[in-house]
This record gives sequence, structure tokens and C-alpha cells, in this order.
Amino acid sequence: MSTKEISMLDVGKHCNFCRQLDFLPFYCSSCKGTFCKEHRTKELHHCSSLKEELESKRKNEHQTAVHKNIKIGNEEYFKKLLPEPGYIRVQQEQNQKLEKNRNYIKSQLLNSNKKSALYKLKKFFEKNSKKHNGRRQKQTTGANKLLIINKMKKTAKGDKKIPENNRIYCWCYAIDDFKVPEKQEFYINKIWPVGRVLDYLAVQLDMKNINNDADVSLKDKLFLYKGDNEDSAQLLNTSDRVNNKIFNGDTLYVVRGEETFKYQRFNTNKDPNTHIYLRTKMPLNIIGTIAFEGTDKIPYFQQMKTAFPYLLGVGLAKYFFIGSKNIWERNLHGKVYILTGATSMGMGTNVATELASRGAQLILLTRRIDEWSEEFLEDLRKRTDNELIYWEQCDMSNLYSVRKFATKWLDNSPPRRLDGIILMHGDAEPWFNSKTRKSSVDGLEIQISTNFAGSFHLLDILQPAFRSQPPDREVRIIVTTCLLQSLGEVNVDDPLWSNQKFDGSLKYLSASRIQLSLCCLELQRRLNLNKKEDTGQVTVSLVNPGIMRSYSLRRIISNGSILLLILLYCIILYPFLWIFTKSGYRGSQSILHALMTPELESINLKRSTMNKNKDKENLVVESGFISDCKFRKFARKEFQDEELQKKLYDKTKHDIFELEKVLAVRRNREKKNDDTTKKKTKSKNKKD
Repeated sequence: MSTKEISMLDVGKHCNFCRQLDFLPFYCSSCKGTFCKEHRTKELHHCSSLKEELESKRKNEHQTAVHKNIKIGNEEYFKKLLPEPGYIRVQQEQNQKLEKNRNYIKSQLLNSNKKSALYKLKKFFEKNSKKHNGRRQKQTTGANKLLIINKMKKTAKGDKKIPENNRIYCWCYAIDDFKVPEKQEFYINKIWPVGRVLDYLAVQLDMKNINNDADVSLKDKLFLYKGDNEDSAQLLNTSDRVNNKIFNGDTLYVVRGEETFKYQRFNTNKDPNTHIYLRTKMPLNIIGTIAFEGTDKIPYFQQMKTAFPYLLGVGLAKYFFIGSKNIWERNLHGKVYILTGATSMGMGTNVATELASRGAQLILLTRRIDEWSEEFLEDLRKRTDNELIYWEQCDMSNLYSVRKFATKWLDNSPPRRLDGIILMHGDAEPWFNSKTRKSSVDGLEIQISTNFAGSFHLLDILQPAFRSQPPDREVRIIVTTCLLQSLGEVNVDDPLWSNQKFDGSLKYLSASRIQLSLCCLELQRRLNLNKKEDTGQVTVSLVNPGIMRSYSLRRIISNGSILLLILLYCIILYPFLWIFTKSGYRGSQSILHALMTPELESINLKRSTMNKNKDKENLVVESGFISDCKFRKFARKEFQDEELQKKLYDKTKHDIFELEKVLAVRRNREKKNDDTTKKKTKSKNKKD
């Protein structure tokens, strides 16, 4: 056995629970043991500290419960003895609301007709008071009420499936033309809505309930009231919850009769003496009114009719252009991803947040690390509760910075874990009146350097990292592109466009997108050819997130002007952009789909072809193009020309290598000049 194999066996530790060798073990601070991914938590490896924690937790809960009961009792006592001003104000407001409600019920009782539910309730109260010789029944309070409720628990009827803690015991009367009111005892669930209580009591009292029918007449409806007499009578809203309206010992009345409506008064602009009275309706009542009484009974119907087609059109357009949403879920704990463009505060930030919240370890590449980037990193760690997020300096427009990061990543033994790389960066210069050529540090056009040369250089150097992953690990390379690649021109002779005359930034932007996409297809083929049996599967995917309200779109529309950004983008065009473009969150869904979909797994690759040679099957993986969370076909003929892709890849690699030679000589010359100037300044300082 070679020394290299011996050193590889020394990596990692055995799990103290299952004795499995793990290269990234987890350390338990309680029992001082090392465990694998499957037994990293205390519950899974039966940590010895669990018993002590449970006992201490029980003691603390008992002590807090005792103190809490004492505290609550003291607060209630002092509130009654010396209530605070705020407590008095709240009590006064509640009493005022109850008094208004009682006065309203009294006025409705006096003005109600003989067919209304309130009139029937009034007659019931009168008969009930005559039975007691005109005296009102005394309300049960305090200890007597507790005794009565305890008796009701033995005799009350109800659904036995309701938990005892949720039961509310009450009396109920059925007030109908064909029934003699009888006092009955029931218990209901406190989490029910009042409408369900009404339906339940109607069944128990054998009352026909047709409230939910569309063609129900007004005199056949059932209403639920609460109270002991005319003063305390209250109509319960069916949308409220029981625990806020009904309590133990309350008396309920299920009354059949006509509905008494609340009216709202609105002054018209044409005639101040005329008024419109509107009846509060549910949507079904509005539809029923249109069907039986006509549209004239619906206020502002003509305005709604004219606005409805426009609102419907805007809603359908927004639904069509909003894009699809990722439906796949994946556990990313322990996985390592390299991301670019994570500080865009749009699509890239949403992708980084989603991956970090799922437990992935992220290596974020940034042009420079400053105070703002450190604050961004700390905020991302707090929001996702993930400390495994790190910055690495890598300027994608600088070939030397890209090589410096890539070689630093590769300079590690054993090879570092890498589950994927997501390139979301990009540069879009203004299109209109763009006569000046903006160059990078390397002398290339800034869009070619950032969007094409830097991305190509990074992926090309990191090929050994992709190939060195174990067979149970699948590496996914995701490169974002845009619709402008369909307008791009492929320059095989000069892929870096260093010898071309600058005639507009749009031409360079589209060329950088199409050339990077073609090189990604060739990269996928090269990874397939050099794949070994003991290495994992590597897939390269091109993702079009769609037209988003991103930094690049703002810069193109405003043409780099702050005034145009405010007037044209923020005020004039933003309503249309909101309808026809995506947000950063929606744009990130296609990238998350490419990262989590099982269609790219080695077992379920649907876009792969099986070539049978000599009774052996070789899996040939092709790069996919994803848009709106679906696999699409390439439109341009260049994506089918493998010879063109191979020439473009080789020529780009050669030109970048030659350019790096020239830049290295320049850096050495500048370094020598800096050293000489430093020596001269030191000698002058010594003489002085």
C-alpha cells in the first residue's frame, strides 16, 4: 500500500454510535464524542446528558408554574383593589360597547315586525317573565355557577369527540313557529366558529336549517342569539369564534324568522336630500340579488362593470408573466456550494438565502471585501441561522484574481468537498449612445471579461475539483444566461473580442452570453469523456431566469442616468414592469429547480442517451437549458454544432493563456518599478 493511500485512511473519525468512518465528523460538546451525520444530534446517539437536561427542565417548569400562579393571583387582586388608569380606560370602553349593543338590540326589538326573529325573541322574553311573575331571572354567578356547570357536565349532550378541555357548556332554546321552546343543555367546542355552532344546534334541536341554500327566503333563516333577557340579548356573528363570544353558563337562542338588516347611509353628490341605503351582503347574496332583483339594486355596479375587464386583463397578464415556482425540496445539510452574484439584492441574494436556510455551506465570491460586505454576511447569517457562510475575494473581470482563487481552492489534500457552483454574476452596460468602450484591468471589454472570460476561466481551472468528488456525490454546475444570447454573434477567431472595433455595448453583451453557453456544452462533453468509475456525476445546466426587475434592467432603461432612473423607471414604466417582468424571488426559482430537481440525478436523467457498444452501456449526459422551471430545447443551430463548440473552447483557452503571460510580465515589471521607487525613497529619507 502506498503512502498516499495510508494518508487518505487517516482522514476522518469513526462514529462512536455506529462505528462508521466519516470524513466530516460532528463533535458533541455534552458527551465529548464524535458522530456521523446520521447520529449528530443528542436524541439520535442517546446522549448521556439528556436525562439531566430533562430533570432540570421539569424542575424549572414546576418552579415557574408556581411563581406564575402567585403572580397572576396578585395581579388580579391589586387590579380590583387599585386598578391602573389604563385598565380602567379599557374597562370603560368595553362597558360602553356593551351598552351600545344593548341599546341597539332594544331599539330593534321595539321596531321589529311580527315575522322577524327579534320580534319572536321579544315575545319569548315576555312569556318567560310572566312565568316568573314579572321578575327577571337572577343570573348565576360565582360558586353557584360552578356548581350548576358541574351538574351540566353530567347531563349535557354533545359530540363525545370534543376534548374535555375544549368543551363549553350552555343552555339552548329553539324558538320556532312549530315548536314549544324547551330548555336543553349542550356542550360545544370552543374552537368552532359560531356558524358551525348554529348548524350543530339546529341538528340537535331538530330544526330545518337552509341558511346555506342560495334560494333561501328571508323568513326561513335561523339566527343565534345570546343573553338572559332583553337587556343582555346579543346577535352572534357566524364568522366569530366561540372562545371569544360564548362562555360556560350562557343561554343561547336559535330563532327562525326574517332578517333584520343594518343599513349604512351615504349622501349622494347630485342631491343632498336623497340617500342610498345599502344592505350588508355576502358574495352569495350579491349574486342572488343580481339574479332575482337585477343589477339596479347593486350600488356602483356600472363602475365595477367597466373596471372589471381591465382588472381581469391585468390579473391574467401578471399570472402569465410571473413565472413558475420550484416544487422540489432537498436537504442540503453538509453540502458545499460556490456562488457568484449573491450580493445583487435580487435573484442572487434569494438563491443564497434559500440555500443557507437549508443548511448548505456557502462560499460567496465578491469583487472586494469591505465593511458593507461584512455587514451583508452577518445579516445573512442571522436571517438564515447558518454560520457556515464565508467570503472569498474573486473579481470575475480580472483573470489573475480568478486564477488566484481557483488555485487556492485546488491546493488542498485531500480534495475539498464541492457539490456545485452557481454563476449568477453579470455586467450590462447602457445601450444608447454607448460609443466609449469600457475596459477591464486585463484590457478586455468589461462585459466580455465579466460575463464570458472570467466565468470560462473559473470553470476551466476547477475541472480537477469536479472530477475528484466521490461516486456518491453529484456536482451540479449552473450558469445563468438571458434571452439576449439569441441575438449574439459567435467569433471563433477572436473569442475575447480584443481586436474588434467597438460599435455598441449590446453586441458585446449578447456575444458574451452565447459564447459562454456554447463553451458550457463543450465543458459537459469533456467532463463526460474524462470521467472515472470511482468519481461522481457532473452536470452542467444553463438557466434563463427570465426578464427581472434587476440591477441590469434598471441600468439599461436609465442609460446610467439617475434622473432617468427616477422618472422613467420608477414613475412611468414601473407599473408596466411590475406586470410584465419578474421579481428577484421568482427569477431564483428556475435556479433552485436546476439545483434540486431529481431529473438531473444519474439514475433519473431523462435527457441522456444510452449508447450500447460491445454489450456495455455508457451514459452520455448532455447539458440542459432550463427556463420557468422546465427543460427547453435550444433554438439556435450553433448549439447543435459540436465542432464549432470545440473550436471556440480551445481558442478561448489559448487566448486567455497568452493574455495571462502578457499580464504576468506586466505585473513583474510593475513590481520591480515599485521596489526601485521604494528603495530610492528610503535612501533619500536616510540622507535627510
